[in-house]
Amino acid sequence: MIGFTSFSFERFNWVPVFQRNKSLKIMFMYARKWREDNKKNITTFLQNGGVLTVVLPNYKNPKIIQAIGLHHESSEAIIKKKVEAAALAYLDYAARFPGQVELFFIDRMPSVALYLFADEAIFTLQPNIPYKSSVGTIRMRQGVLYKCMEAEFDRITTEFNTRHVRKLTASTANPLSDQAGSAGERRASALPPPLK
Repeated sequence: MIGFTSFSFERFNWVPVFQRNKSLKIMFMYARKWREDNKKNITTFLQNGGVLTVVLPNYKNPKIIQAIGLHHESSEAIIKKKVEAAALAYLDYAARFPGQVELFFIDRMPSVALYLFADEAIFTLQPNIPYKSSVGTIRMRQGVLYKCMEAEFDRITTEFNTRHVRKLTASTANPLSDQAGSAGERRASALPPPLK
């Protein structure tokens, strides 16, 4: 383990981690600020041939959205909109970088925000507070805990043929295909149906 930090997660310098890796697996509720702060890092990472795998909660499952809303003391409508916005953002990456981005939807509420690079993992617990605060962040290199996190992530993403997970890539449902409606409507129509 590299160490445990209690300073603000936003202070972490992501640039060198993105630069030295070609693989990133991420799982979180929606991580809007992280996604916006790292837009350049993600784009450069993909331009350099990186492979990105994203796991999001199934925003069309009302039970999951309700649980996340209660966790963050926020309305279900707001939570659903935030998760959907994250899904659409990663679908745009999938369309721009075919074969490099996979998007999974799970019928579970992530208990950690996990950023699993090829050479290290970074994760934070999901705080039960409705406002921004410093969040304990753990970094680790290859080792027992890293392998545990990797195995959990891989198990989740290989269950996509079960009722718990839906997988979507640009090749299976191109969000920019020639469908009627605006680009936003086309992207939204590419999102998976509710899980049963």
